[in-house]
Amino acid sequence: MRDGCIRWDPIRGREVSPRQSLSPYRERELRSLSVYLHMRIAEYLSKDLPYKLSPDNVFVTNASSNLEVRHFDLLPERGWEADLEAVEAIADENTVALVIVNPGNPCGNVCSYQHLEKVAKTAKKLGIMVISDEVFSHLIFGSKPFVPMGVFGSTVPVLTLGSLSKRWLVPGWRLGWFVVNDPTGILKETKVFDSIKGCLHAFSDPSTFVQGAIPYILQKTEEDFFRDIISVLKQNSKVCYNKINEMQCITYPHKSEGSPYAMLN
Repeated sequence: MRDGCIRWDPIRGREVSPRQSLSPYRERELRSLSVYLHMRIAEYLSKDLPYKLSPDNVFVTNASSNLEVRHFDLLPERGWEADLEAVEAIADENTVALVIVNPGNPCGNVCSYQHLEKVAKTAKKLGIMVISDEVFSHLIFGSKPFVPMGVFGSTVPVLTLGSLSKRWLVPGWRLGWFVVNDPTGILKETKVFDSIKGCLHAFSDPSTFVQGAIPYILQKTEEDFFRDIISVLKQNSKVCYNKINEMQCITYPHKSEGSPYAMLN
């Protein structure tokens, strides 16, 4: 008799039935799933970096937390670059991190290599790390390439945030990750790394079936899927830019280069 529901098992690397998934060895396999998942995310993100990430530096979560936030401006005349002089002005001894979003939400900007290098040097000067929200990574359609902040991990420790929902268009799956880019080991020496791991124990993990799908999705998604998305975003951005510039009451200070967003005045 054939089971009615067949699914992909990322641990076994083949299709299995529900009956097979309830074997006595399944509990051990589920524990292995976490290790496998972290390996695949580290492998995927390492493609854009000058060093290889360790699976131990990958954390998968659906958590959020409350912290004090101090805001600084983005500069439209510079393509929505961060006002780093303002960052230095508002930072004090309680400041622990500088947060950037690249590609930008809601401005639709893409940070250049030169600007990200300045961000890293500013954070190093202040003695803080950088948290880089890169959930829209590679969803770019302008002239600038996407540069992960982790490229500057040797200058300053970087926590990179990513998720499945944006690039793969599955917002309801509620799975994200953050990765510690710290090849010099500063966060481990100062025990910050241990504190990060400890904080995660207070939050629940994403659902198991979503975790199980991630390695397959990262490895098997065809490039045509991403090209089609970028093509639609590029065309929509062009239409939006041209039509808004025909209006007298609204201005579009900087044409969007990435993500599905645009900032208007």
